Amino acid sequence: MYTFRTLIFVGIISLSTCRPETQFSMLPQEQQQTEPNVLLKCPDLPSKQQFNATAYFRDVWYVISSFNPQMRSNKSEDKTVCIKFTSQVLENGNVREFYTQLNDPLSYFFLEMIINSNEFQNGTGKFIAQTRPVDKEGNTEGPIYPVRTTIIDTDYSNYAVEHKCVPLSEDGLCVYLILSRKPYVLDTNVEPILNKLELKLQDFILMNKPGCAE
Repeated sequence: MYTFRTLIFVGIISLSTCRPETQFSMLPQEQQQTEPNVLLKCPDLPSKQQFNATAYFRDVWYVISSFNPQMRSNKSEDKTVCIKFTSQVLENGNVREFYTQLNDPLSYFFLEMIINSNEFQNGTGKFIAQTRPVDKEGNTEGPIYPVRTTIIDTDYSNYAVEHKCVPLSEDGLCVYLILSRKPYVLDTNVEPILNKLELKLQDFILMNKPGCAE
């Protein structure tokens, strides 16, 4: 297995070890591509129907809270991490998301995620993003790996609930995310969505680092 510095969502999967120097094992690409595919072991959750990629992938989404059922935490709040996605639909119809993670003390981690437009042809909010570690300017710093995302629900303008699955183990490592267009704002529509999934809001870790909007 090869290793990377802090990988996508590791910071929010395991906040206590969220530091750039942390090393995590990642399945080799050849193993990611073997059958059964690791991502096929991810939970098959309901997704947003008639999904509008143009409305969703614009401007900024802030990660308000996260929950990893495989690595439960006793924390209810974390003031050391800020995470946001800046996204756009490219001229060729593909989507580019730029992931920014700010950790204390003032260390950054960046990812670029490319989603092929063909992923949206079935009209549902379920897709695989080809993801790679990059620097602030978008220069590659590591190999590409897939991340499976399910947009469980969203109103496009205020909130979203996502589930992401990363091939960090033979069974995949998963995390639920609550997103908002504004930092620190938890929409009242989110909790009923979690209840339908038999999830509890109090199990989520609140991301509350000051200065996230900067």
